[in-house]
Amino acid sequence: MITEKTKPYGGAYEKEIEELLIKKGVRYSREQRLDFYLIDFDVYIEVKQYHSDRSLDQLKSQENVILLQGVKAVNFFIDNITKTPIAPF
Repeated sequence: MITEKTKPYGGAYEKEIEELLIKKGVRYSREQRLDFYLIDFDVYIEVKQYHSDRSLDQLKSQENVILLQGVKAVNFFIDNITKTPIAPF
């Protein structure tokens, strides 16, 4: 599992997502432009508390991006991923 800290956390939500990825054994890297890259799935995750113009620029930077915006979205993602086995495609 890759857990390089190439950038600081943008907030508590990012830390929660990282802890979930570690718990589930998902290989990832911390990205400069987006928050996480899930290596075995070729999917990026961007975590935001609120919408901003910067969010749109970040989403345009890559294909296959999951945007988790707001506490309910983050909690929904965490709850559902916690209950679901994760396997690469």
